[in-house]
Amino acid sequence: MYLTSLSSRGDKVMKKTKKTQLNGIENQILLDTNELRELLSCGKYTAVKIGEAAQAKGKIGKRVLWNKALIQRTSVCVSIFVFRFLRKSSVPLQTKTRNR
Repeated sequence: MYLTSLSSRGDKVMKKTKKTQLNGIENQILLDTNELRELLSCGKYTAVKIGEAAQAKGKIGKRVLWNKALIQRTSVCVSIFVFRFLRKSSVPLQTKTRNR
């Protein structure tokens, strides 16, 4: 994150903003896209798709922030659905028995 300011000569200078690190993303309510990627352990494209599907996207000016509670609730629902679907669709292995 950078803030713009004017130097003594009138030039625009980018100053790096400070990011507070309390305990990682555990205590945060809103996440930026990079933190969302960390939370979901996936790439940017997939993280954005999951965030949009969860309707967790919020914009403040040019910043895009994601609601962590909505992401977690949606990911839990999706994982339960996938688990139930896989459990119902799994076909037990059948062993062939020979008639003697």
